[in-house]
Amino acid sequence: MKHMRFAIFAASVLFVACATVQTATPQAVTSTSTPEVVLVTATPWLVTATPEPASTATITSTPTNTPTQQPTVTPHPPALRDLADKRGIKIGTQVIWEGLVDPRVSEPYKRIAADEFNELVISGELSWGGTLTPGKAVHPERNRFDFSKADLLVKFAAQNNMAVTAHELIWGLYYNLKATPLPDWLINGNFSRDELITIMREHIQAVMSHYKGRIQAYVVVNEPYPYGAAVDFWYDKLGADYIDIAFQTARETDPSAILILNDCCGNEVAGQWADFDYQTTKRLKSKGLIDAVGFQMHLDGAKPPNQADVIANMKRFGELGVAIYVTEFDVDLTDVQGTQAERYQRQAQIYKDMLRACLESAVCKSFSMFGFTDSISWYKFGGKPNANALPIDENYNPKPAYFALRDVLLGE
Repeated sequence: MKHMRFAIFAASVLFVACATVQTATPQAVTSTSTPEVVLVTATPWLVTATPEPASTATITSTPTNTPTQQPTVTPHPPALRDLADKRGIKIGTQVIWEGLVDPRVSEPYKRIAADEFNELVISGELSWGGTLTPGKAVHPERNRFDFSKADLLVKFAAQNNMAVTAHELIWGLYYNLKATPLPDWLINGNFSRDELITIMREHIQAVMSHYKGRIQAYVVVNEPYPYGAAVDFWYDKLGADYIDIAFQTARETDPSAILILNDCCGNEVAGQWADFDYQTTKRLKSKGLIDAVGFQMHLDGAKPPNQADVIANMKRFGELGVAIYVTEFDVDLTDVQGTQAERYQRQAQIYKDMLRACLESAVCKSFSMFGFTDSISWYKFGGKPNANALPIDENYNPKPAYFALRDVLLGE
């Protein structure tokens, strides 16, 4: 299913950890071990406009008493974050712990993230800790939390004046135990309904209390799945009530935080996911428990959504009184034919269309990509090396999609 194809990887963010990161439960909060990561050699980050041809005027006389001319200083093109600030919108990227600590990529990785984005998205580093997120367990045992990796990301965001959105407090994916964000102690704990509610509430309270005032927005529930058994652990054990319980707990723990319901298919106008999310949002909003709906938007470059449909659906949710956060945007080029230049131009047009949809809807407050460079991509490490889904290429050079984003933010 489309939903599950994305779900297997969507919140793990194990871009660089997939066969090499240690799978042992972290033992120390202050661990600084560097993961073994297979990445390309990074080149310096430089974004420039295409220069105009130089003048070849002929000098016909020797000037006298002319002061030495100072060299012309070419202004650095505006960064995405500066343009987004002027628009009153967040332009974000998911940042991963490995990218900050691995010396082979950390310099350009940190520089681009800090220079270009005003929002940092955390995902796998706040996972409960299952097979989908080895080495990134924030809740490895029932009564123990490890915030060390997420702390590093929050610190980086604070140092670079970036807002933080955290994925996710509750995600119940467990139909494949080889790819679940839930730890074994939870899945096989044989807990009663009341015990599970207590465990869920304690998790939300622990995470949000730890980051109160430092994380501005949370995906409270990710990808709820009430359409069949043995897919969503929390729905199977607690029913649809778990969503309301989770949001109520989050609201009580940090009333100032933006609370988000995130799903894979929110950009679709019709269908079971879109309808369920709409009705759930309507119910939560009536209780004052939700502030935004997250559209993941992992798009197939060969079959992108219609811009007008996306705008209409964003407005539909906006009429309920919630904002839209585009939480995990990318454009998969695997099935797009043509030369690489042609593929990149098609991708750039989709980036442009969807950011325009976000702005034109007037209810979309954040447009965040699921990473920013193809060198560290969930597609690449998930078996789709030709997806080339992000706006920066494997050598850390901007692609046409990057310039498309900049053009839209410039109003072009």
